[in-house]
Amino acid sequence: MILVDVVDARLKFARAGGITKTVNPKETNLDNYIADATRGEYADVVVDAVGNQLAASLAVVARGGIIALFGANAHASPAIPQFEITRKEVTVVGSYVARHMFPRSIAVLESGGLGLTPFISHEVAIAELPTAIEEARAAKTMKILVRP
Repeated sequence: MILVDVVDARLKFARAGGITKTVNPKETNLDNYIADATRGEYADVVVDAVGNQLAASLAVVARGGIIALFGANAHASPAIPQFEITRKEVTVVGSYVARHMFPRSIAVLESGGLGLTPFISHEVAIAELPTAIEEARAAKTMKILVRP
C-alpha cells in the first residue's frame, strides 16, 4: 500500500500507524515514485478519496487496473481521458454513500473489527465541533470523533 497526500502531518500519522510507503506529490514526482515502488508495474488499484484526482490516478494505475472514485467533489469537472482508459484497459468504478450501504457500513464500524482507533486524532464534544471542523479544514487532524 502506498498512501499519497499533500499534507506531511497526515503522511507522518500514516507512517506511525504502520503504512511504510508514503509520498507527498508536491515534493516528489508521483509517477516516478509509483514506478520505482512497483518496479514499473504501477498500481493494481488506485483510490481517489478526494474527488478530483482522476488524472493523477490514471497516470499511476497499471494496465488492466482499477480506479475507485469515492471522493466527492462537486467542483471537480475533469475531462474524461477516454483514450487512456481504453488503451490501458482500466476499470473505473464510482461509489457513494448509498442508502443500502450506509447501514452495513455503520454495522462494520460499530463491530470494532477494523481497528480504526489509531486514525482518530481528536475526540470532541458537540460544543467543540466548530473548532474541530476548522482544524480539519486546516489539515491539522486525521479523523475526528464527536462524543455527544
